[in-house]
Amino acid sequence: SQPSHKQWVPHAYQARATEFLTSSGSAALFADPGTGKTSTTLNAFALLQAAGVASKMLVIAPRRVCQLTWWQDSRK
Repeated sequence: SQPSHKQWVPHAYQARATEFLTSSGSAALFADPGTGKTSTTLNAFALLQAAGVASKMLVIAPRRVCQLTWWQDSRK
């Protein structure tokens, strides 16, 4: 069966942000709303997991964002 979503293709700025997140010992993204911070961070975390570098991630965000945005984007 086909996935219910299309594959995520990062914009150039999201690819740079992913590189920043994966090459730093610790990092944060402070970007405008709607710029894809959640997707970028999930992508970076998946890359770090696949490399065996990370197994956990701490997300600091407003409760509603954690409950809705992160849950929905992680399902994609």
